[in-house]
Amino acid sequence: MECQKQLFTLREGVHYLNCAYKAPLLKSSEQAGLNALKRERNPFELKPIDFFNETQEVRKRFAKIIQANPAEIAIIPSTSYGLATILGNTNAKKNGHAITAFEEFPSCYYALKKWCTHHENQLKIVKPDPVELKGRSWNQNLLHQITEETSLVLISSVHWMNGIKFNLKKIGDRCREVGAKFIVDGTQSVGAMEMDVKAFNIDALVCASYKWLFGPYSVALSYLNDGYANGQPIEESWMNRVNSEDFSSLNNYTDHYKPNASRYNMGQSSNLILMPMLKNSLQQIIDCN
Repeated sequence: MECQKQLFTLREGVHYLNCAYKAPLLKSSEQAGLNALKRERNPFELKPIDFFNETQEVRKRFAKIIQANPAEIAIIPSTSYGLATILGNTNAKKNGHAITAFEEFPSCYYALKKWCTHHENQLKIVKPDPVELKGRSWNQNLLHQITEETSLVLISSVHWMNGIKFNLKKIGDRCREVGAKFIVDGTQSVGAMEMDVKAFNIDALVCASYKWLFGPYSVALSYLNDGYANGQPIEESWMNRVNSEDFSSLNNYTDHYKPNASRYNMGQSSNLILMPMLKNSLQQIIDCN
């Protein structure tokens, strides 16, 4: 890749590589945020459709990056929120177990531990062998632990502490063979490495925007396949109901959510400042690929 420093406003003499910590904001995303702030001066200029257009574009662009359908994308505030949604709609096998990696990111571990306690499933934490080829060993050990008794596997695409890359394709294939759900935290790689949720047989994925997606903090995205199309969201946002774009009929209450992953959008998902910034950041990733 050629140097992309001209896209950012980094301090003179700084060569920044640590997007695994937090990405710098693109100049264009910063400008999108400033423009959005200025728009807040005159809220009477906002139209009902303005609460939905940006989120639709964000979902389309993220779907393109991970090879999904926009209808399968939800806008969330954080990965922990997304994991709570996904696990809250994931069934367990009787006397089964769930699998995660050793020293997995805390949000993943805590969410899965709570799920296992609630569903009386054993939590299996898989380590690599103490060998030189740690990545190969870790992947082999994970595959070996996935059996007919496995309810789900929850791992990061890339380990947040040591950079080990997990073989999502083989793990997803194995989960599909035994009827286990495969849930992935893609925060440490999506935007920088290939992500194909269909080819990898991923059932659900969460991804914070502030790392390799170059987006702002306090917003994230999730993918949920057809198996979650009729689940229960964490909150009852009016925006997630059918016909919510028609402000004149919001008092005509309905029991029907919008189809697929739209039901899982966080309240106020149309964040009028963060969405334009994220939309721009996602387009930059698409343009670079």
